Amino acid sequence: LLQIAFFRESEDNNKEVPLCDIYIPFKLQDYNMGSFIDANEILKKGIEEGRKLYPRLKQLADSLDAIYGKQTIVRNRLPESPKLKFKEVKVNGLEKTSYDFFIHTLDFSINRYYSAKELASKVRRTFGTRYYERILYSITCNEDSTCSIQFDVVENPLNFVKVGLHYSKFSGIGVIGNFTTRNFFTPNSRSLVSINLGESLRLKGEHLQYIGRLKNFAFSLSTQFDRFDIVTYDELRKTGLYKQNYWEFSEQFHYSGNRNFLVGLGHRFEWLHYNPSISPELAFKGSNEFSSFFTFIQHNTLDRAIYPAKGVKIEAEGGRTMRQNTNVNFLINGHVPNDPDSIQVDNHSFFYTNISAEGYLPMSKNTTMFLLAQSGINFNYSRNVMNEYIVGGMNKLFRHQILFAGLQEGAVYSPAVAMVQAGVRTRIFHNAYLAGRANVLFNNFISKSVFFPAKDFYSGYALTFSYNFALGPLDLSFGYCDQTKNVQTSVNLGIPF
Repeated sequence: LLQIAFFRESEDNNKEVPLCDIYIPFKLQDYNMGSFIDANEILKKGIEEGRKLYPRLKQLADSLDAIYGKQTIVRNRLPESPKLKFKEVKVNGLEKTSYDFFIHTLDFSINRYYSAKELASKVRRTFGTRYYERILYSITCNEDSTCSIQFDVVENPLNFVKVGLHYSKFSGIGVIGNFTTRNFFTPNSRSLVSINLGESLRLKGEHLQYIGRLKNFAFSLSTQFDRFDIVTYDELRKTGLYKQNYWEFSEQFHYSGNRNFLVGLGHRFEWLHYNPSISPELAFKGSNEFSSFFTFIQHNTLDRAIYPAKGVKIEAEGGRTMRQNTNVNFLINGHVPNDPDSIQVDNHSFFYTNISAEGYLPMSKNTTMFLLAQSGINFNYSRNVMNEYIVGGMNKLFRHQILFAGLQEGAVYSPAVAMVQAGVRTRIFHNAYLAGRANVLFNNFISKSVFFPAKDFYSGYALTFSYNFALGPLDLSFGYCDQTKNVQTSVNLGIPF
């Protein structure tokens, strides 16, 4: 039983007069959420219980008003929290990080005035560096109207090892391993190595170096290798199978004004090699290598990484791909054509842009509406190869992918596409969801590929059952495309590499 006691101030306001007690029966296990991501669920359950109590509380309030008269409630009667001036700051619990690093990421200065809201924002910013598991602070006021603040922190380990499992129809099954270390090569840095072992091979390495007093500037070096088997299509019918090897090396310099926004510049070198295992009627074999210079923007306010209920996520990139070093041989029905020079490939440089934007809006307690828009455009691109945007699939798995419900990965290749998707997701029981979505794809509106003919418009739909459990999210989807007239299935287990 939960006991709630009600009191009313006496007329002289010197003491409280007891009025009554209300007892509420409840089951403790119903409230044993155990995670901060369930905060909204806890609040909703509290509101539900409050609405059940409202008739009894309203009857009590009316009876009291009849005896003592209508009570006047002054809103916003709490005094504003004043800003405090701090002349001393102490930090306890630092072993793996330095005092200067903590204070600089906190952006805290002595002999300055700070409000409670400003202090909370600074602590969240420092906590976002992932160097600390917990940050608590206490304030002591001095006789001279200044204050001292003491931070008690618990640091995260500098080294992490993570293992996961991922499966999709496109990449097959694989075991994902990750090793992340901080301050290993240089102070104020993070380095990681990831590997996906299975039907597809993927490797990634990255070193991120924080720069500046506030650590809001950073420089990163990264490299990645992917090996995939890619099915090819002609008029949306399977025609062949390629083995694709892809390697990239990139450098990026970026600035993060807050925890949600990132802007930067970068350079990327890429190498691709295609080898047909099952050759379509017109196939190509060979490699291409090129460099790109680009600028990018990222913005993320999602409330959670998996099945978010609110917020937006935007990733945009634009740049110029320089002159390419192309070494490609074309095959017709598996053989070199009689006149190899009859099929020409361009290697000139071109500008490109790509953007992905998704947003989530809660409609009710268990229902969320979502919107996804993606676009990729290569300007002045016609006889180039190996830089097309690849349409299809329900989950982001590889470079230049444009998601589309109703088509498998690689169903359409195009240098200029735009996709808009809208849907609704509802929770049917704890950790289980059902989502319906519809999308349209506009194609060939800026550039048009000579080697990959495709329609100018596609439309499709999908129904997805999702369950979030110990191995990660499980998505089972049934999709349909109006142009293929076929039902497609999609399975994804775990978080992709």
